[in-house]
Formats: sequence, structure tokens, C-alpha cells
Amino acid sequence: AKGTYYGSQGSFQTYNKGKITVNYHNQSNIPADVFARLKAMADHGVKLLEEHTSIVKTVTIEYNTGVQTADASLSGWMRWGSNASYQKTGTFLHEFAHTIGAGTSNYWRETLIKNGIYTGENANLALRKATNDPNAQLKGDAQHFWPYGINGAHEDTGRESDYIITSLIIEGFKRDGVPIN
Repeated sequence: AKGTYYGSQGSFQTYNKGKITVNYHNQSNIPADVFARLKAMADHGVKLLEEHTSIVKTVTIEYNTGVQTADASLSGWMRWGSNASYQKTGTFLHEFAHTIGAGTSNYWRETLIKNGIYTGENANLALRKATNDPNAQLKGDAQHFWPYGINGAHEDTGRESDYIITSLIIEGFKRDGVPIN
């Protein structure tokens, strides 16, 4: 009714939502209370990853009392021990990062991490945008990254905002070329 107005031009990129499938190894042998925690952890982690990444991946969760904390491989195999403090969303996101190549691929060790600094453009951009800090820089070693790497139960704040930032960084890893599968 008042005419046509134009604003400045902008561009944006869309992507398909991720699709994460979780299988449980020997589910019938997992104690009910442990399975409830593992399922809740995985369900929440999958929801975050499918909402904030474009990653398509199948992972398998194994409960193994011989594992002190949790670990994962590039193949998608994730293992959790009996320590309940690691049966949480933050650890799921941390181990998921390993399943896509963070700390488990040669590309991570030989290309993306240089002198303790993560050199990929997209994951660093995600960190900078999420923290509103134009100088923020991911750090890393042959296995882990920080901040937001949730490298142990003591780093799991339980805050949804931290989980979202971690998920966005994981999407950045994908865009920076980690092998995913």
C-alpha cells in the first residue's frame, strides 16, 4: 500500500539437515539404567546434530565395562564404560566428532592441526560467530580440540547453548574436509 522498498543484497547458503542413525551393540546385555542414560544421551545428541549439521552417518554404541570413559573410531563405533558421568550428551557429541575424523583421521593430524592450531576456515568461523569473538581460534592436538570439544565429563556444562556451538563446530569440520565416513 505504501510502495516498493529495496534493501541491501545479501546471500545465504542452505543445507539439508543431517541424518544420524544410532544402533546399539548387544542391547539386551546393557543394564536397564545404563541403557536409559545412553539412549537419552544419544537421542539428545542426534537431535542437535540433525538440526545443526548436514552430516549423514550411522554410529553404533557399545556398552563395555572395560572402557574407563568413552571412545570412538572413524568407522562409527562408539564405546561407553560404566562411569555414568560420561553417559551424557556432551560426551556423545565429543565421541561423534571422533567418528567423523576429528582426532581419528590423518587429514585431521596432517592438514587441519598445525602447531596446536586448528587451521580449517569453517569450524573457526562457526566458533567466531557463535562466541561473537572475531579473534576466536580453535586449538587442537592429534586427538582433541578446544574450546567446546567437551574433552571429558568435567567440560560438560549441560548447557544447550554449548551443545549447539559444539554441533556447529562439527558441521564446520565437515565443511573443512574431515572424512566423515
